Amino acid sequence: MSTPTLAHALQRLADYHPMTSDGSHMFLEHHVEPLKLVGLENATVAQRAPRAFIDAGAALIFAIVHWLSPFQRPMPLMLELTYPEPADTRQLRRLFGDNLYFSARRNCMTFSVEAGAIELPTAAAALHPLHVEYAQARMSEQVDGSLEARVRRVLAEQLSQGISPSLSQIADQLGMSRRSLQHGLERDSANFSLLLDQARRRQADSFLRNTSRSLKYISAQLGFRDQSSFHKACMRWFNTSPNQYRALQEGRAL
Repeated sequence: MSTPTLAHALQRLADYHPMTSDGSHMFLEHHVEPLKLVGLENATVAQRAPRAFIDAGAALIFAIVHWLSPFQRPMPLMLELTYPEPADTRQLRRLFGDNLYFSARRNCMTFSVEAGAIELPTAAAALHPLHVEYAQARMSEQVDGSLEARVRRVLAEQLSQGISPSLSQIADQLGMSRRSLQHGLERDSANFSLLLDQARRRQADSFLRNTSRSLKYISAQLGFRDQSSFHKACMRWFNTSPNQYRALQEGRAL
């Protein structure tokens, strides 16, 4: 709340989200305009989050945005939700507006660049560094003690943006050497290849459940050399082909 603008506040919300939830990841996409706050389910959660959980999270974020900017109270340009469109969307439209998109791959709330530039009435240049230092210390104590958890978060973010991360790239993201990352994961009894495979499986499940994207697109998005490699991975993950898995999930949704 001591940050200068709403965009900075949304970044802090994403940075320290792991302290308030172990069931999802959150990040602010930096390479796109306008501002897109993205929520991803934790790769360790077996089932997709229920609608009530997603709606509550979106409503909470929206309430925080209006609390931070009580005079402008910006509306989202768009809200993307991973669950199918419900029969009655009136309450959702009253709260978030008409630009709702359902059966999305990710839960995303998008704000304009102008909204991100809103100056916060609670901004405090002197207090902000102290708040950041405190939050980082708590983050280190509560979350970052597990290198495995940090790697899982970065893998989920990278794959969701179509980046196929290597061990060296993840090490760079975490500000450490490749060797240090390997040794740190060994201390956590974790393996990078297994973590990457689990992250890919979760993203593949989300793609096949929630989108009509082609298998060629999904294969490339997840960093497979070719569609045949993706097919083999699906057989190992789901005991069935990607097309059959998609058809099965669509049948269950009916």
